[in-house]
Amino acid sequence: MGKQRIKIYVIDDIFEEYRFEITNGINTTAIEVFSEVEWFKELGDALCAFPNSIEDSVEFDFGGANRSLALKVYCYEWRGQTALQIEVQNNLPAPDSYVSRFSIKTVAASINNLGQMLLDWDPYSYGRVEWIAED
Repeated sequence: MGKQRIKIYVIDDIFEEYRFEITNGINTTAIEVFSEVEWFKELGDALCAFPNSIEDSVEFDFGGANRSLALKVYCYEWRGQTALQIEVQNNLPAPDSYVSRFSIKTVAASINNLGQMLLDWDPYSYGRVEWIAED
């Protein structure tokens, strides 16, 4: 299995458009969405504080009516093993619909690192950020 990672690229900093490329080493997806910079900071704060308990989860959505990216971070074992579930969809009716859903298994410290990276990231100065999940 290849590296599990998330790459976020700035496409247009004026209109706040971003491209997400996400893989768990087996499945890969990409999507372009509009998002405010503050949303990355809010997600970063939530991921840095994760988990507060074994039942804790963080859910966040990017995008809008035409396309969306949903992220959910949760613990899946009593020992605190964590997963980041990714769901991408274009919200179109069949036969043009597209949905991709998979998870990245990792550890809580790696999720916290992703959160800190998002907090530290300045999209106006640095055009991309990349997180590689720890096994």
